Amino acid sequence: MSGSAPMLNQLHKMAMMRKRTLIGDNELYEMMRSKQVYHVQTDLQKRLSETLQSLEHDRQLALAGILSRKLVFMKQVDKRERKRTKLVDVKKQMDEILRDTDLDRLSISLNEVWESNQPGVDGKGQAGDKEDTPHPRVWGKTKT
Repeated sequence: MSGSAPMLNQLHKMAMMRKRTLIGDNELYEMMRSKQVYHVQTDLQKRLSETLQSLEHDRQLALAGILSRKLVFMKQVDKRERKRTKLVDVKKQMDEILRDTDLDRLSISLNEVWESNQPGVDGKGQAGDKEDTPHPRVWGKTKT
């Protein structure tokens, strides 16, 4: 019997090892299943993170475009406002000049100014030689 006891112990150990391997197989299956679930979860988290980053980047680009268009618009508004202000200032200056100027002293009529600015006209309002007088609409060419 003494010889059979080690044999029984060995069989018992083998049965226990077999039992452990069965438990190990189940545990291994559960581990593999949980590992696969873990990988799926991490993959989904990674995709979600990338999607959120992409959305944030798109939002920032859209915001930058809006701010750029707003800046251009505000510059145009400022430019128009400066033009209006300048026009108002010029009108005020002209009104002051006209108020300060004695209109009775201005004896030159518009016709005299116009005649003095015509080409080929001498100071007395008489036209010079007709060949030297250029056509009023064609400057630089002589009338034939």
